[in-house]
Amino acid sequence: MKFKNEVFSINALIVIITLTGFIFTLSSFCISFEKLFCKDIETVSRVISENIHSQIANMLDIPLTVSVSMAHDTFLTNYLKNEMSSAKKAENTAVIKNYLATYQKKYKFDSFSLVEEKTLNYYHHKRGLDRVLDPNAEEDRWYFDFIKGDKSYAFNVDNDRANKNFITVFVNSKIKDKDETLGIAAVGIKTPHLQEFLAKSEKLYDARIYLINSQGDIEVSSNLTRFDSSNLFKDPFFASVKEAIQTISDKPVGKWYQSEKIDAYIITRYVPSLNWYLVVVKDTNQFTKAVYAQLLKSGLFSFICLILVILTTTTVIYRHHKTALALSQRDTLTNVRNRTSYTYELMHMEKNIKTFESFAIGIFDLNNLKMTNDIHGHQVGDTLIRDLSMLICKTFSNSPVFRIGGDEFVVLLVEMKKDQIEEKWGQLQNEFVKYNSTHKIKLTSAFGYAFYDNEKLNSTSKIFKAADDAMYSNKQNWKVLGTEE
Repeated sequence: MKFKNEVFSINALIVIITLTGFIFTLSSFCISFEKLFCKDIETVSRVISENIHSQIANMLDIPLTVSVSMAHDTFLTNYLKNEMSSAKKAENTAVIKNYLATYQKKYKFDSFSLVEEKTLNYYHHKRGLDRVLDPNAEEDRWYFDFIKGDKSYAFNVDNDRANKNFITVFVNSKIKDKDETLGIAAVGIKTPHLQEFLAKSEKLYDARIYLINSQGDIEVSSNLTRFDSSNLFKDPFFASVKEAIQTISDKPVGKWYQSEKIDAYIITRYVPSLNWYLVVVKDTNQFTKAVYAQLLKSGLFSFICLILVILTTTTVIYRHHKTALALSQRDTLTNVRNRTSYTYELMHMEKNIKTFESFAIGIFDLNNLKMTNDIHGHQVGDTLIRDLSMLICKTFSNSPVFRIGGDEFVVLLVEMKKDQIEEKWGQLQNEFVKYNSTHKIKLTSAFGYAFYDNEKLNSTSKIFKAADDAMYSNKQNWKVLGTEE
């Protein structure tokens, strides 16, 4: 409802400003032209900036989600935790190359890579073990700076040495085991893709668009990247509005610039994920002529254009909002809610936990996934994960189900007693029996749960820990032909 109100407010604002400007300009053009003209340019520029900012954020949200997902992949974590013998070096390299290539085939991004902190080995989805990073090499400094930092993920523009040195935007995510950093997973997008988008936007909006750092260096524009060593502030035009450009704000910041040669409105917005600034320059010289021409057209034509703008803006906003929301709340493999959604739901539950007659957290963990992956391949393992998710959702149909890890699922059990949960668990085990009677690869799961109480388990984190311990205790009774993940 809040989002719909915001969209309505934006559209209402556009309608009010545009109609008011049109009517007022017709009645008193000579007196108020400059004021209305400036207001119109600022409004249009802000809409342009908002649209571009939103589309850039959406372009980077998907590779960020993939990179973070890789960093939390149980297989990758276990691989980096284990000491690999030199005798199996070629075999291990092939495994990692195949792992990265599988992700690349699935998501179609330009580059997938992995750096192992223990050995500083750099793996690439095409070339396998590409090189060993050198702490003293300038081109490898990005890795060591990132590892030393506090951020769990970061964006970096660099040349992809493993892919013909294409200038690439990398999304790097740390792979951690508790407090130990095991390495990083990286997803790369060639800057030509981003440059192509900026070029199309410049043509569409008749504006110049730049992505710069805090020193004014152009990171990406329609025809330049960081490696062209071009600084925006060396131009007196931009140097005069440097302070406005560098303003860190969630909202666009605009400033007029006028001289004998140019009359333009600059609007800038900070992009937190990239730690860059989006700069949009709207040259008003040509727009002035367009305004005079527009004032000569009929009111009906202007009204139709306004309706089209509102419909287009609303469609774009809803489409991007729906896409971003779906990506952030759903697990791509199982289509159940993901860890992000689980975190939000748990925050809500924490506030209302005392209002429930009973509240419990149940945790499921697929048995023998590592053995299945090793013997039959990850596609079969993914099938088991999807099938387990389906059976959990079928059995616990009235409870929200979340996938919070590679083969780990959580179900929030509200207003359910112990005997009801045990009955559901029994039903799920019956489902396993039915499934295993018709499938070659057997499907079983460990399960544990814990209830809220006012004394010991009086927070969701404590309940989760108790349920996790119960699940691992139950898992000891389900071990089959080897060690569980």
